[in-house]
Amino acid sequence: MTALLVLLQLTLIQPDAKRTPGKVNPGITQGNIAKTICSKKWSTREVRPHSSYTRRLKLDQMQEYGDTVADETDKCVPRSKNPKCYEEDHLISLEAGGHPTDPENLWPQPYNSKINGQIVGARQKDFVEGFIHDEICFATPDSPKNSKIYHPHTGITLKRGQEILAKDWFTCYESMVKGQDCK
Repeated sequence: MTALLVLLQLTLIQPDAKRTPGKVNPGITQGNIAKTICSKKWSTREVRPHSSYTRRLKLDQMQEYGDTVADETDKCVPRSKNPKCYEEDHLISLEAGGHPTDPENLWPQPYNSKINGQIVGARQKDFVEGFIHDEICFATPDSPKNSKIYHPHTGITLKRGQEILAKDWFTCYESMVKGQDCK
């Protein structure tokens, strides 16, 4: 596969960095993760925006991103204009201290992007989000475990976890499925 084709495929799983660079929640810091994201008392429900906000934002952003291709058969073709083909996702997840409502941290992520014939979309990124959370909270006693299938062997800082999610969650996904940590 040519480098250009791989780059093209990656543009379907990572948002445009100018439109959606990722934003962090200023209320979550390395110093307070034991009381926030790494606490059993904390939940993303506390900060998650209402679906009416994210639904409207998804439709607007789909237009901005050029997701306007006719999809009469509902097969979720690349750049489909069908909203059901996307999850309005936090680039830096809430469980990793991402900003809940800033449009620069939300984007219409396709469910069925493909790289090398493998589906790599919003559901696969969800695995990465849980894994990154568990790496961030690795050294925090009694932290809830969000990763259901893949489990880290070491920890990373909050900042590093946020960088991975914002810049290249797919490389982390590839490491996870091989049983490796994301660094």
